[in-house]
Amino acid sequence: MEAAVIEDAITNIIEQVWHVNLGWVIDPAPFGTGALKKEANRSVFVRISGAWNGVVLIRTTQAHSLAIAKRMFKLPPDRSPTKAEQVDCLKETCNVVAGNMKTALPQPCVLFMPHFLEQADPQQELREYDRFLSFAFVCSDEPVIVVLYKQKVGVA
Repeated sequence: MEAAVIEDAITNIIEQVWHVNLGWVIDPAPFGTGALKKEANRSVFVRISGAWNGVVLIRTTQAHSLAIAKRMFKLPPDRSPTKAEQVDCLKETCNVVAGNMKTALPQPCVLFMPHFLEQADPQQELREYDRFLSFAFVCSDEPVIVVLYKQKVGVA
């Protein structure tokens, strides 16, 4: 499947997940500008297998993952979510994005459980995949990077 065929659908999916699940507006932004210069040091991914073999990766800042967890757990202003709660919310958000993206990919395919990456750079973990599409967004002045990877040819 060509990248141009699914790019608009995926952008809409990401915007809808942030709006429906979190009640926030998330705006597309050019890479390397404004809030996107901040270090996106929280990464989660979901593997997809079947007619499409790849990965959906979401990267954001610690501040945004904290805000997501506060919103999803409906925490009072004086209570900060634990790291485990933040990770859980990022994984759930990535799973929802990947599940919706799956509908725009060749079928049949299945999702695997979300995985949190402790290291800031996901390249080592995802070395058997090539970047297929990359999306940059800003939400509440925090970067959100979503990358769709496709498994390299010849890798099983």
